[in-house]
Amino acid sequence: MSGNLRGGRDWLRVAETAVSVFLGLTIVFALFVVAGAVRRNSVHVPVDAAGAGAADTPTGTTLVQNTHVDVHVTAATWWQAILHAVTILPTLVVVITALALLVRLLRHARRGDPFTAATVRRLRWLGGFLVVAGVASDAVEFAAATLLAHSLEPAGATAHYRFSASWILAGVGLLAVAELVNRGYHMRAELDRVI
Repeated sequence: MSGNLRGGRDWLRVAETAVSVFLGLTIVFALFVVAGAVRRNSVHVPVDAAGAGAADTPTGTTLVQNTHVDVHVTAATWWQAILHAVTILPTLVVVITALALLVRLLRHARRGDPFTAATVRRLRWLGGFLVVAGVASDAVEFAAATLLAHSLEPAGATAHYRFSASWILAGVGLLAVAELVNRGYHMRAELDRVI
């Protein structure tokens, strides 16, 4: 069965193509991140403003706690370059994996029946993966950013934690869609038994 039910545009094909293009662009970006780490270009480190030694503020101003500034390291060591890459790569790995799984899911739905137990299983797996792997990637990136900030002088620089609720929102959204498809799958099976 094709994704085109009414003779119009095949929206599943459009979605599969769009996700595939985005997947390719994300892979290219990830390769640039890795290449930058290998070349040891300068790295930007977001650190807590107070820990970065930004105590000299203009007269009449105060330093806002829990804000961060970007520190530009022009002569990065290998360790700093690797840590800098690890502050970006975990998210890219999660996004690339999720997009690859989504392309596979769309391809399966387009070439067959989208209301199957396999589609439900793939949606549930993808939703759970986004929640768990997304939150884990935030933690790994924070750990790398903390180590990177501690590699700077003067001592006392700290990383700024960035929790992304979008992982949980996207994962729970996919789990909800999985339940909708599951109900459609069971309603179709029940209708087939009646007819």
